[in-house]
Amino acid sequence: MRIQQGLENENSSNFSPDFRWARVKGPHLRKLDRYMNIQPWHNHRIKLQVPEGKLDYVNASPIVLHPFPINGQQREPDRYIAMQGPKQTSIDHVWRMVVEQVESPGVVVMLTETHEGPMEKCFPYFPRSKEDPPLEINEKDEFGDGFRATVRCDGLEETEAGDAIELRKLIITVHSRGGQIRKKSRSPARLFTNGSKDRDRTPEPSSAVTEPERDADMDIKMKSPVAAPTNKLDVTTEEESMTPSPTDEAPAVVEEKVLWHFLYKKWPDFGVPALEDLDSFFTLMRLSREKNAGPHNPRIVHCSAGVGRSGTFIALEHLMRELDAGVLENYDEMVAATNSRRGSVNGEVREGGEWDREDVEVASGGGDGGGGSVGSVDTGGDSDGGRMLGEDLIFDTVNQLREQRKMMVQAEGQYLFIYEVLRKLWGEKYGFDTSSADASGRGSAVEEAQEDDHREGEPAKKRVEVEFEKSDGGDGRDPFA
Repeated sequence: MRIQQGLENENSSNFSPDFRWARVKGPHLRKLDRYMNIQPWHNHRIKLQVPEGKLDYVNASPIVLHPFPINGQQREPDRYIAMQGPKQTSIDHVWRMVVEQVESPGVVVMLTETHEGPMEKCFPYFPRSKEDPPLEINEKDEFGDGFRATVRCDGLEETEAGDAIELRKLIITVHSRGGQIRKKSRSPARLFTNGSKDRDRTPEPSSAVTEPERDADMDIKMKSPVAAPTNKLDVTTEEESMTPSPTDEAPAVVEEKVLWHFLYKKWPDFGVPALEDLDSFFTLMRLSREKNAGPHNPRIVHCSAGVGRSGTFIALEHLMRELDAGVLENYDEMVAATNSRRGSVNGEVREGGEWDREDVEVASGGGDGGGGSVGSVDTGGDSDGGRMLGEDLIFDTVNQLREQRKMMVQAEGQYLFIYEVLRKLWGEKYGFDTSSADASGRGSAVEEAQEDDHREGEPAKKRVEVEFEKSDGGDGRDPFA
């Protein structure tokens, strides 16, 4: 069914009347973007807090995934910033974003080497050892407000993952915030907006250099969005109210931030970690959470393009959290109950599970909790924005990611890898043997991904959406088989 829908929509423009899928355009993309066909959505991107008329662009997207409430209690959303691997020309933009968006101590998860074969995947944007000189940020005052910072390495820290992870403690020293004085407070930060006022604040050049509307290398066709856009993202970071003051008269603001930088070295481009490396992969997830200031503080995740490996990491970590919380117990019943409640309360549901947007107003962010529940999972909270739930939690999660940054989970093997790992963990949690699931002959995700390794750096060619057959078994069946 989904493959058929993907084929039917292959050549459709899929325009959104509210410009939700508007693309960033302008000659600055050639300078700042690593790949011509991968940018954040124009109305869902991190915007630098720069003076009016200065370029506020960085190839990075705010990501929020809301977990299901448990026993009527809302849980903290998973917050990330997904970005491309910095280029030499984008380093100043990236570090300014880190200063503005990340609380100390912050975390960066780097899922690519700087070079893979002869191809640069990510410019070395950080000092690698204490002996390296500090990295000077914005030496040429590109933003015109006197912002200056330096980044130094305070040393490497060993982990139980051995050489699979390089963990660095970076110190960011902000020497001057320039012509704007910011007062910090704890509240949700508006990282992007759909309002015309904000769009006019930093005009984008009109000439476009992006690719045609159709994605050139999207492997898995996802369903059109089912949630309405919102003016702000429910991400709690440091809100900074800005008071303009003349640049020459503004006092220098000295600030230091700690940033833990994780370089994971066991993940090939377009591929997935080998099964024997899963322990180090899970260690990466755990340590990056432990080193972070808290769940309110978005972790920055990047690979080369910031969509394939980054999307797989984010999706799998979120889904593992749901599995640990017991969300997959009686999941089918929970989905049916939730969709029935939302359909009867908020309006009719169109074919395919989409809201009739003329009749339904979908809220942004969390809900009030309460309502009915199935098992231990509360179905009443609308922390996911009131969207209709699909029968496949993994598909829904990847779809939500792509609504926030296009092409997340880029390759077919990466999509399969998520299913394979979740099936393995589900079997371990509930004492089920899932090894027979591969008897259908589809092979492992690792094998699928290895077949694509020779195409390193090239767009993935397959245009398929993976559909797994669902077992008709009773209670206790493998939900991933």
